[in-house]
Amino acid sequence: MYRQTAAFRPHQRDSLLAQAAEWESRAVAELEDYFVSRQAPSQPPANLNYHTPAYTPSPWQMAAA
Repeated sequence: MYRQTAAFRPHQRDSLLAQAAEWESRAVAELEDYFVSRQAPSQPPANLNYHTPAYTPSPWQMAAA
């Protein structure tokens, strides 16, 4: 959604694309956490090098957005 909006709002493009990247990173992390937590305890994790978010905003930064 942010990427689509960025196409029509060039003056907000950088901010919208940054928000899109942030939400995508959060979604990937949530999905990975979900599937890692569902693995049987007897099985080793399939991939220990799963995605970690590059940017974790402070609570005040989220409130300002």
